Amino acid sequence: MTGTLKSPATLLLGRYDAIGTLRMIARTTPLPTAVRRDLAHRLVPAGRDHP
Repeated sequence: MTGTLKSPATLLLGRYDAIGTLRMIARTTPLPTAVRRDLAHRLVPAGRDHP
């Protein structure tokens, strides 16, 4: 995600490859304001083990 937890701007999408490395595969277009607000309520900070 780009932006902040309170106002996410775009989403970065990733997947693990065959050897277990997380690779970025896509990014969304800038999110509309209504989607940013809705998504902000659903996001939580990543834990220590998050890549």
